[in-house]
Amino acid sequence: MKIEELRDYERSRNCRRHKDSIRQYQRVKIFDHEAHKKLVAWLIEWAQSKEFVLDMVNSAHEWLVEQRYELPPFKTLVRIAEHAKATSQDNDFEQVSVAIDRKMKAMINHWFESASCREKRYWHRLKQDREHKISGATTKFYALLLINAHLYCLLLM
Repeated sequence: MKIEELRDYERSRNCRRHKDSIRQYQRVKIFDHEAHKKLVAWLIEWAQSKEFVLDMVNSAHEWLVEQRYELPPFKTLVRIAEHAKATSQDNDFEQVSVAIDRKMKAMINHWFESASCREKRYWHRLKQDREHKISGATTKFYALLLINAHLYCLLLM
C-alpha cells in the first residue's frame, strides 16, 4: 500500500467503522472530554504521593487500561500529569497560605528576599552552594527543613 492510499483510508468512513468495531469488540471506551476530566481528578489525588511527572504518567497509563479507555498520545498524558501536579502543588500552597498568619507570611517572605547584593538570605545561600554541589531536589528539601524548623520554633514560643 502506498502512503497516499493509507491517508485516504484514514479519512474514509470505513476507517471509522473499523475503529468503532475494534473498540466495541475489545470493550474499550474513547478517551473523550469526560475521560480527561476523570483522569485529571484522579491524578490530582495521586500527585500527593508521586514526586516525578513520569511516575504520574505511568500511573495514568495503568488507570486508563484498568478503566478500559483508549490510550491518548504520550505527550497528552505528560501534559495532563504536569497540570495535575501543578494543581496539587497550588492546592497545598493554598492550604498552607490559609493556615498561617500575616506575621508568619512576612517572615517567610523575608527568608526568600535579598536585601542587597552582598547579603544573601537563607534560600539564596542554599541555591548558591557550589561547594557541596547540592541538587535542586536537595535544595528544596533543605529549604523545607529550614521552614519547618522555624515553624517549630514559633510553635514552642
